[in-house]
Amino acid sequence: MNAPIFWRLSLAALLVSACDNPVGTDGGVDAGEVADSATPDGGPADAGPDGGEGPIDGGPECGDGVVQGSEVCDGDCPTTCDDATACTADELTGSAEECSAVCSSTPITSCQDGDGCCPGGCDVTTDDDCSASCGNGTVEAPETCDGDCPTSCDDAMACTTDTLVGAASSCSAECSFVSITACTDGDGCCPSGCNATTDDDCSASCGNSVVEAPETCDGDCPTSCDDTLACTTDTLVGSASSCSAECSFVAITACTDGDGCCPGGCNATTDDDCSPSCGNSVVEAPETCDGDCPTSCDDTLACTTDTLVGSASSCSAACSFVAITACASGDGCCPSGCTAATDGDCTPTTVNLTNFASGVTAVNHPAGAGVYGTWYDSTHNTFGGPATGTLEGMPAMAIDDGGFANGVYAIYSGAVPATGNYRVEVRMHVVEMAPDINGIRAYQVGVATGASAVHRGAGTTLLAGLPTAGDYATMTTADDTALGPITVTTPVFAATAGDDVLIGFGTDVTSGTWTVNSTTWDDMTDPGPGAYVLVGDVMLVPVP
Repeated sequence: MNAPIFWRLSLAALLVSACDNPVGTDGGVDAGEVADSATPDGGPADAGPDGGEGPIDGGPECGDGVVQGSEVCDGDCPTTCDDATACTADELTGSAEECSAVCSSTPITSCQDGDGCCPGGCDVTTDDDCSASCGNGTVEAPETCDGDCPTSCDDAMACTTDTLVGAASSCSAECSFVSITACTDGDGCCPSGCNATTDDDCSASCGNSVVEAPETCDGDCPTSCDDTLACTTDTLVGSASSCSAECSFVAITACTDGDGCCPGGCNATTDDDCSPSCGNSVVEAPETCDGDCPTSCDDTLACTTDTLVGSASSCSAACSFVAITACASGDGCCPSGCTAATDGDCTPTTVNLTNFASGVTAVNHPAGAGVYGTWYDSTHNTFGGPATGTLEGMPAMAIDDGGFANGVYAIYSGAVPATGNYRVEVRMHVVEMAPDINGIRAYQVGVATGASAVHRGAGTTLLAGLPTAGDYATMTTADDTALGPITVTTPVFAATAGDDVLIGFGTDVTSGTWTVNSTTWDDMTDPGPGAYVLVGDVMLVPVP
């Protein structure tokens, strides 16, 4: 109730009551009595000439309908009291029978529930007869605020939706804090029952049996690792207590023996865990080839039998080269131990016809074989004067016979080892000393084989010429000693296996006049050193 209106109504009621029941100022008139202004002593008023007053001689009479004397009512006495003002206490005192009934209205000032009055200073919180009054600074139901109404709402809790409802003008403003229960990304809240996989506002929580990044496991963490693959290194990293346990399976790429793995790019030659694989272009035992398998065999060696064994499809193809050991003509091979005489495929070898290391040996002379130490001197038909000397540190034959038909020769029986082409090579040195510095103007080595290798006769001035000869080159009319040792080589000639070979030395063995280019020689001792020829080993050399 509005307080100023309440007080105005209460004051009016009091004034009405005062007018209906005047109270004497001298204290002699009781409540309800009517004071007669003409009787200052307070006695009964006399009846006035207007009939309004009772007779002054009989006193007041209750029931005569006239309020007299001490009467406060007469015939119109109230039986109940209600000034229609909620905030006065209306009371009936006295009685109608005694004409003393009177109503009194006392203002209600105390806050009391249920009396229908809301005195000034009271409100709904102290008196349930009051109505809520927005703006009185007191929150009264159903008000939610009064003077302290919120203008915004924030409970600083991420998991509530904060809303301002009502209005300050109606004292109904209040904050609504509704709990968030839905798993929603980006609202800053992680409600109960949500996790980082269903709501990105949640943090990973190890132990909630949900694998949330960066977790690798949660409740199902591995304790050991084995992917049953030979070519991975299996390692347990992290820990179950931090939900970071996981298996690391690193591919093995290195070719390593004994690790049970054969990585790509490895093979049995680089990793003993690999098995041979025919077709990988790598020869792995027991393969003999792979991608390069032979289809035919030829080692270009005459003395092997070449055979292809195995097959390319199984990487077992290989060439077998078996050495030929038998001496057999026509197979193109001359095995070790075979000669041109036992195997027609053998190439003749160089033959040392005479070795002067053991002295000058006589062979097949007319005077008979077996005479040691001389060659045949055709001029004298004897085993004449050749002797030994030294040529380049090796024993050599020294020819110093300067007679008219000077020349020496020897015949080697059956010396040709095989049919073919040959030449003769002899290391020689012509020495000319005073007084014979021009004693020798030319010198040759000659050769005859087969039917031509026969005795040239005895005591003749002309010997039969030899068909092939090689010259000691560049000789002059002066002293030729300074020319030094020279290898004299004959032209190539053909010979048949088993032929005899005649080797002859002279100044011109092809003409038959073996001394045509020579003066008379002075021998090495009589009357003193003159001219001579040193002859080294005589070699019969095959020519391919």
